[in-house]
Amino acid sequence: MIFKKTKRNILLIVQRDNFKRDDRFIKDITREFEALGYQVRWHNPANFKVRAMIDPQGKFNHLPLWLRVAVKGSILIRSPYLWPYVFHRKRLNNPSIPDRCKRLKNYINSFGSNANLIVLSRSAGARVASIIADEVGISKLICIGYPFKHPDHPAEPERYEHLADVKTPILILQGDNDIYGGKEITSLYQLGPNASVSFIEASHDFKLSPQQWQTVLHRVKTFIAENTGEQVAA
Repeated sequence: MIFKKTKRNILLIVQRDNFKRDDRFIKDITREFEALGYQVRWHNPANFKVRAMIDPQGKFNHLPLWLRVAVKGSILIRSPYLWPYVFHRKRLNNPSIPDRCKRLKNYINSFGSNANLIVLSRSAGARVASIIADEVGISKLICIGYPFKHPDHPAEPERYEHLADVKTPILILQGDNDIYGGKEITSLYQLGPNASVSFIEASHDFKLSPQQWQTVLHRVKTFIAENTGEQVAA
């Protein structure tokens, strides 16, 4: 794929609450987009920020659990500036949806106007990103496992009503067995003309085989290239 150089191409990753379950998937897609010349940025929950500070690039992952705890504990003892994140991360990581929208807007606005911003969002992150997409000038939004309905709650229209009016091009990649909304979403929820849905055989955890991963990656690349005149590699 060939990209224009007039603007910075940025891939912003907005993760779900339980981000640890997506480590492999996110690392794979990050590597692919970096190879395409994108600057990859993250909008992280508080506990991901702490984790990244304490263990950059997961360099302690090969150690036994007890040793990882000991090493990270020693880092915290020597780094008092991390303590507010650790002691308050539950509160920081579970803000209201309006608060999360405000934080994400502020972060995106820090990129300036010279950015071709693609947002890859996951679950709760997709909900937040889709709410503010038109306001902050996101070029294209990819939602993986959009949470249309909590499986243990009655319908919450505020989760999905805005999708009928969003003008930003949106691709929703949804597992056909997703407990937050599977194949039935096309008949239950109204999506605007700029939103499209691609189903893949997966649950909300989106555990993919190598072949499925290649299918998803190609769909994402095709979506990004649509209406830009760019070529997509097979």
